[in-house]
Amino acid sequence: MYLFPMLALYFCLASYSMIIQLWSRILLPLVILMHYLKGEETGIYYIDSTKLAICHNTRPSSNRVFNRISKIGKSSYGLFLDFKLHLIINNKGEIMSVKIRQ
Repeated sequence: MYLFPMLALYFCLASYSMIIQLWSRILLPLVILMHYLKGEETGIYYIDSTKLAICHNTRPSSNRVFNRISKIGKSSYGLFLDFKLHLIINNKGEIMSVKIRQ
């Protein structure tokens, strides 16, 4: 059955608290990896942004994790409490730059 191997992989995933503890050790290798995976400069770029939701829109005051650094924003979807992900790719679909903003 297909479900049981996938269920075993689920329990191997790091928990949220473990990710928070490891974040300071993970950040520098991620930045280095993104630098080496950056695509070639072609002169034609596409920019897009999307929201990274922190919590549901009906309860932003109950958020405790990012309450000091996140801001309430407004988009065509309405008000939200989250960050914005800005992604720049070239005409070949290769990632050129990634930025997460408030």
